Amino acid sequence: MAAALFDASDPRLGRVTVRRSAVVIGSLVALAYVATALIAGHREPNVARPLLDGLTAPPAYRWVDPPPDLASGNKQPVGGTSTIAVAKKKTAAGAFSTPDAQLSIVLEPAALKIPPDTTSVQIALTPLAPAAVQANPPSGLEVAGNIERIQAIAQPSGNELTTFDPPARVVLVYPASSTGTHVSHTLLFSPSGQTWTRIKTSDSTVQQQASGLLPGAGYVAVAAPPASGSSSTRWITIAIVVAAVLLLATLLIADIRRVRRLRAES
Repeated sequence: MAAALFDASDPRLGRVTVRRSAVVIGSLVALAYVATALIAGHREPNVARPLLDGLTAPPAYRWVDPPPDLASGNKQPVGGTSTIAVAKKKTAAGAFSTPDAQLSIVLEPAALKIPPDTTSVQIALTPLAPAAVQANPPSGLEVAGNIERIQAIAQPSGNELTTFDPPARVVLVYPASSTGTHVSHTLLFSPSGQTWTRIKTSDSTVQQQASGLLPGAGYVAVAAPPASGSSSTRWITIAIVVAAVLLLATLLIADIRRVRRLRAES
């Protein structure tokens, strides 16, 4: 059938029919890709990514308390501790990350004001479920993913250091949107876990990372507007794509019948 469809030896078929058939088939392929991406993205947001977003999707997000539909494949996030050296009563610069790379922090030299007897500073990074911190984000936002606790503990005194001066650069990874669409993300900071403030944020939706300058130790999280009405919008989009596929399929069938009729007459 394919050979007969694209054989333009009969002058009555002409090149128009061939070009039209090629366009229809190409459109069907493109629409099939879109429909597949939308349906797959509804089940797993990480797979529904634009072609130009990179060669590979980011690793699956690690939840402390995963959503029920992601619990079976979830891996627990990993915290960690590191040590900052002290020389001439000043802390050295340092870059620290959790083993799963979901949280990274960079401290500049002398960013911590330390007690006189301090020999080193321990940096502790701990992922927490949002429910572990009894605080509500600013209006119009909800926590996306885990909350991360950052501690700077002077050694050997054990005193917690609360201020970064100059501020530390922090980078948090966040989970893909449950709707498969890109939304704006904002870093939130809380010294005690009671009151959140917004941090000026650079949001990379391709890498699923939010970064900003952290004024001190405490709790940090990524927040985004709550999803609303996205499920119905997704299914409306899928319905439109399916309808378009059916329309193009109808046109293709009409072309095939026209070719057969012309061949039968010749």
